[in-house]
Amino acid sequence: MDYTKLSDRTLIDSCMASPADERAWKEFYRRFHPIVFAFIVHWCRKNRIHKPGTQHVEVYQDLCHDVLLKLVKNNCKALRVFQNRNDKSIYSYLMYICRNTVINYGKKISSKKRKGRHTSLSDPIGRAYAEDEGFTLEDVLPSQTHDLMEQRKLDELCEEIAGVLMQHWPGKHKQRDILIYQMSLLGDMPAEEIATLPSVNLSHKRVRNIITDIKKVLVEHLPQRTLD
Repeated sequence: MDYTKLSDRTLIDSCMASPADERAWKEFYRRFHPIVFAFIVHWCRKNRIHKPGTQHVEVYQDLCHDVLLKLVKNNCKALRVFQNRNDKSIYSYLMYICRNTVINYGKKISSKKRKGRHTSLSDPIGRAYAEDEGFTLEDVLPSQTHDLMEQRKLDELCEEIAGVLMQHWPGKHKQRDILIYQMSLLGDMPAEEIATLPSVNLSHKRVRNIITDIKKVLVEHLPQRTLD
């Protein structure tokens, strides 16, 4: 079997198989590691927990590794709670996990600073978490009521948007374009960042045009929704 040709849905199903399918996980890493890394960098910058620079690459890699590790732990629990509605939905799910991972990392760094401990943002995450037993699933999934309600609202909005675009958005790249708009809306990612993702592979001008054109379609068919 050529795992590189599997759809995202089929690949994820293979990763959750028992016993573990090593080849499926190798393909999962190859396919999604660049996406996770891009999301980690984006959320670090957005939450201003560092200043851009090559010295932070180690932190990015450690956070990225932790996200991927949590998808494997506890019999792939994080993947099993994921509702795989379409081939591209895994990307918005990973984006949300990366967001929470970065936020929790920032909180732990801030907490250590408040307690008078010196922790450099350029230190590896392993040392920053040295006194902890590690992440739990709740660190990468919304656990508080507010977060759950916020995520449900976003999920409902994404579903509604996807439904409208599947019906009214032309062309053969509907899933890709839906993903682009979701990353722009949910992740507040600029077109320049979205364009660099392997699953997109377009110029930033083309990405920006897609977002603009999708907004026009949604304004027409979802006039009651706030889409910015």
